[in-house]
Amino acid sequence: MLSDFHIHSYFSADSDLSFENLIASARNKNLYSVCITDHMDEGLIDVQVPPRTFTFDAIKRQKAVELLKERYKGIFPVYNGIEFGFRNKLKKESFEVLDKPFDFVLLSIHAVADENVIKKDYYLKRGTKKALSDYFEETIDGVKKTDNFDSLAHFDYVIRCIPEIVSGEKTLSEVYDCKEFSESIDEVLKTLVKKDKALEINTAGLRKQCAAFHPAKDIVKRFISLGGKYFTVGSDAHRAEDIAYGYETAKRFLLSVGVTKYAIYDNRTPKLIPIV
Repeated sequence: MLSDFHIHSYFSADSDLSFENLIASARNKNLYSVCITDHMDEGLIDVQVPPRTFTFDAIKRQKAVELLKERYKGIFPVYNGIEFGFRNKLKKESFEVLDKPFDFVLLSIHAVADENVIKKDYYLKRGTKKALSDYFEETIDGVKKTDNFDSLAHFDYVIRCIPEIVSGEKTLSEVYDCKEFSESIDEVLKTLVKKDKALEINTAGLRKQCAAFHPAKDIVKRFISLGGKYFTVGSDAHRAEDIAYGYETAKRFLLSVGVTKYAIYDNRTPKLIPIV
């Protein structure tokens, strides 16, 4: 039984998932618990017109999630999380939201130099290889400059946005080999290990054109070899039907590399749960 520690609700700009439907879906799928991790990505430039704002009212949301937790106390465990988007240009004040009483903080990278990596122009300007390299460099900065987080979300997220993959023109293996970026990837993983942080197994890519979870299997194996202890598991669902998507695939993989427990976080403290 697994938990889904990466789910978005109507407090995220790109989701309208109600708490009620979120919990119903999770319980129907026999999950152990859930953590609601809405986007806080200040200044992220949206691809839609008119653009959406990837922030939320922290006080209003805190009250709403606490009421939800109380409602399901003793029935189904619900945790209060946040997906915090790092960028080098963020001001110090932007990080203050992480001091709120969250159970769990995901650190994510969705942009490089204020350019949303989901945009085609990000790749056209640089070429695919440099676009990937720049993304990994930004991730190095994120994990080194930020201490107040628990798990790194969808490391290598950028691969799901590569134009040739999105269009179906090429397969993932034709344009991406994580070994080409091993030095940067190692820098990220070593920092996570040094700071005792978790690495997220994110299954969202399985329902995208790239057809792979994040991060690549070789990255997961490398994290283990470097001494990584904690893994969180998340679907990155924005719709009820995507909660726990691809969990059997992720479960089989983790067990195949010797990972028998995953982490959930309560009041920012990891608790290891057997994978069964």
